[in-house]
Amino acid sequence: RMLFPNGLGGAGPAWLRAVQEQEEDTAVGHMASTLDQLLDRFRRLRDTLGRTQRRMHRWNMVLLKMRSLYAWQEPSRTRMLIAGNLFFVLLFSVVPFRLLFAAFVIFLFARPLRDP
Repeated sequence: RMLFPNGLGGAGPAWLRAVQEQEEDTAVGHMASTLDQLLDRFRRLRDTLGRTQRRMHRWNMVLLKMRSLYAWQEPSRTRMLIAGNLFFVLLFSVVPFRLLFAAFVIFLFARPLRDP
């Protein structure tokens, strides 16, 4: 970034040397801020990937539990699941949905009244 040809041997006015040094400092500062930005992006990406991995692990555990229910790996829990499904099938086939919905809403809004 020499403004004068090399024939001057690096000599030149003092103000010129000051300008050249300032340009070099600015370039180094720009590189440092760019590096900081890249490191910050990398950290955010790593954190996001970590959160996503934890979320996927939780969902995987839920799916594995559901698979174990349907594969009869735990017979007592599978029997309870089948009994619960039969109960809800009978309940939804006998009682109209609007009454079930009304009971559910009353149950939710009456919770503060039940708790001492």
